Amino acid sequence: MISSSNKISRKEEVNELFEQLGQVLEERVEALLIGGAVMLELELKDATKDIDVVCRSEGDKERLLAAAKALGFEIVGPEKRHERLGVKRLAVKGGRNLDVFARRIDIGKDYSK
Repeated sequence: MISSSNKISRKEEVNELFEQLGQVLEERVEALLIGGAVMLELELKDATKDIDVVCRSEGDKERLLAAAKALGFEIVGPEKRHERLGVKRLAVKGGRNLDVFARRIDIGKDYSK
């Protein structure tokens, strides 16, 4: 991602990241972009501090995290604020977070169907 600040303020930055992830992924991953990155894409928000992704399966989540690692992201344990959402690991690079969930986020909302 190009911007030097910790916030993502251009939808092109999100698109570039996913293009890069797609280039290093060896298998197809089914995922849904949620949160601030979607609002940025729809021009409903000026910036977002992280990119939230819900993967269809645990396997898709692991493949996406491995691809992020291949791009230089560090895979770390969650901060306290992430634990309540069900994030067990996230990818961090240059102060940016890629929060990757498998099948569900928060209080039992299941997006697998």
